[in-house]
Amino acid sequence: PLAIGEVSGDLAAVLGFSAALGRLIVAEDTRPGAANVLLLSHSLWRSRFASDPGIVGRTVDLDGTSHTVIGVLDGTARPLDRARAWVPLRAEDQAPGFEPRGLWVLGRLAEDVEWDVARDVIAAWGERTYADDPTLEPGWSARIQPLRVSLLSEAPPLSMMLALLVAGAIVLGIACLNLAAVLLARTVRRERELGVRLALGSSRWRLVRVVLSEAALLSTMAALLGAAVAATVVQAVARRFAANLPGWMVLELDPAVLAAVTVVAVGAVLASGLLPLRRALGLDAADGVLGRIQSRASSPRLGAHDLLLGMQIALGVVLVGGCVTAVHQAARVSDFSDIGHRYEDLLSASVSLPEGRYMDTESAAELSRTLAESVRGLPSVSEAAVSRTLFLGSWGSAEGGSPVRVEDAPSSLPDRVVPRHSLAVSAGYLELFQIPILAGRTILDSDGPGGEAVAVVSESAAGALWPTLDAQATVGRRFVVEGGRQTQWFRVVGVAGDVVVNVRSESRRATPRIYAALSQTSPTLIPDNPGGDRLAVVVDRAGTLTPGDVETAVRGVDPDLALAELISVEDQLRRWIAPTVLTAGLLAALAAVTVGLLMLGVFGTLSYRGAMLRTELGIRVAFGGRPADLVWTVAARTVRVVAISLALGVGFAVAAASSVQGGGIPLGGSDAWHVVVTVALLAVLCAVGCVAPVGRAIRVDPVESLTAE
Repeated sequence: PLAIGEVSGDLAAVLGFSAALGRLIVAEDTRPGAANVLLLSHSLWRSRFASDPGIVGRTVDLDGTSHTVIGVLDGTARPLDRARAWVPLRAEDQAPGFEPRGLWVLGRLAEDVEWDVARDVIAAWGERTYADDPTLEPGWSARIQPLRVSLLSEAPPLSMMLALLVAGAIVLGIACLNLAAVLLARTVRRERELGVRLALGSSRWRLVRVVLSEAALLSTMAALLGAAVAATVVQAVARRFAANLPGWMVLELDPAVLAAVTVVAVGAVLASGLLPLRRALGLDAADGVLGRIQSRASSPRLGAHDLLLGMQIALGVVLVGGCVTAVHQAARVSDFSDIGHRYEDLLSASVSLPEGRYMDTESAAELSRTLAESVRGLPSVSEAAVSRTLFLGSWGSAEGGSPVRVEDAPSSLPDRVVPRHSLAVSAGYLELFQIPILAGRTILDSDGPGGEAVAVVSESAAGALWPTLDAQATVGRRFVVEGGRQTQWFRVVGVAGDVVVNVRSESRRATPRIYAALSQTSPTLIPDNPGGDRLAVVVDRAGTLTPGDVETAVRGVDPDLALAELISVEDQLRRWIAPTVLTAGLLAALAAVTVGLLMLGVFGTLSYRGAMLRTELGIRVAFGGRPADLVWTVAARTVRVVAISLALGVGFAVAAASSVQGGGIPLGGSDAWHVVVTVALLAVLCAVGCVAPVGRAIRVDPVESLTAE
């Protein structure tokens, strides 16, 4: 399958595109009667045509029509859609129902024109142009918006990017705090050496170089390693997702972004050496005496190491709490047992229809029947049904009403009531998905062209359209769909169980739906229907089924039909929840790094305290000190720090979750049990980090410790 776009001859000039081979589409190519030509993207030329330099002039068959390749886009061009090739846009090629609102118009403002002025001029022109058009709903006009606003609608969810940005900042902060603690410990351990250097006449600038050299070396090595990891990850993601992204969304490591991130990381690492540097600059020639070091180590007051560890743990609660929230959300949306329909062992084949064909009810009904029969005849298929998307919501105008109106109602229903994600389905569709019929009957083979158009409504749709009636009383009621040039009445013959359309929502709220009889629904009822040029053939798979098998069955009905996609219904559902799962996975990876850093921080802090208290521990052991007393001597202050930090972290997590409530950003902890799980997890891991240094401390040899200094 190949995504093909239609463009006018001025698009390249507006966007500044150029051709690597041949030429671009020009205005003459869009005139009626002009030859069928094709412009290839640079990526398609490389992947499908092996960078053939003689591609220009070759003939390519598209939906049964020959097109001559006239050029290849330059590799630096960034198309705005998902198309990988383009043909000229001609009004004569459009299917019935072609209207100006079906076009995406791009333009540049003149240098002396302000945005507000252009917006008002276009709006006034649209009101004059469309005021008397009987095919449009009231309130339709022409509006403009910046191109970046349109492009951002195709970008990944903002909540996902913000969550990862905040999580990355927290991990960087924890890493820098950990590094600061390590460097501070090394500086304290070297106080005697640094004091001797000062006593022998060394300058303080030389001490600065000694202290910061390690931080500079670590920052350089970390920057190089990080750049290599980033390049590897970006390349892997690009190979996985590039084909499904619009052309302007390029997955590559931008040098400017890499440089900025490297500067931030190096600066953060160097900043980690400021506290050790301050400590070193405060030394004098008499510092480093054992007694002073021991007295500082034995002090009950919290020191710099404790504060650094506490800040790490508090930040860790926020990130790990967000990870627990995100993982729980991903697990919830990945459970399809409560979506109201069957999804196991079902395949969905998306079939693209040739333009201008099957635009009347009779031919569309015959196509759906023969398609189902052809696919049903495959050895590995036990049942098949056909569907087509019907978007019954408003056209998107703030002033316009919905195109659905129930019988005897004075006006169309408000947008919040209309079942927006509805379907025209063949007989057997509801049975295939095992959607129960609560009242009346299902769609039957006898509901064919010429008879009264019938539909089955979901339970929530029935309640929204006829709020005063129960399900049984809804059967027999009528509603009308007023879509542009078409108006069609439907009679309700049944009420079906509710299904969940938005599987990404944790609430799993049912979406009102209408299932119209496909063989009775006019294909041009809604001209701008996003699924109007495609049919979905749902297959009950009894064995192995390949795209080649389905394509053979589809081509057997009409050689001009194209199999756009063959995917299992379960994979389709998982594709819809992919952003949620991906966010949870990335946050889990960052949380794992955070947990490792926290355990390392606890381990390092206790190891440092054990080393500083080595003499004291030796004396306690020599005088018969109990192991429990030794453990408490080493770990008491750290336990207190962990407890206080976890309490502060809970406050930060709750505040963070409250500040982003409703924004879809997993940060902190949205539920009380998320916070409890986070605190318990970090407490256990901090305890694990205490085991080794505490065990080493209680096994100290008194003779060795007393003679070590």
